[in-house]
Amino acid sequence: MNHDHPTPQLEADLRLLGLTFMAEQYSALATKAARDAVGHVDYLAGLTAGELKLRHDRATLRRIKSPLSDHQPTLRTGSHDYHVQPGLQAVAGDLQQRQHPDFGSS
Repeated sequence: MNHDHPTPQLEADLRLLGLTFMAEQYSALATKAARDAVGHVDYLAGLTAGELKLRHDRATLRRIKSPLSDHQPTLRTGSHDYHVQPGLQAVAGDLQQRQHPDFGSS
């Protein structure tokens, strides 16, 4: 089976597999590969590299856009889980006193 033009089934299959970049670019890159006499393995390597770059870029954007959490615990809010590391509460209290001597006084 020799296709020199885009096939709807291949594109649909690539999208179903979650290979968005490949689905969008395989035809254009195949044309370029044929024109530049690029081998099959190099063509596939180029498609794969493009797919990986797209996924990396999307993951980076997701990390930038999503907050780490709705509430960031700080020494001031006292929202730490002191049971995870015994003695942390005493250290935190000492740090609060050093940074803000009037913090603990009423």
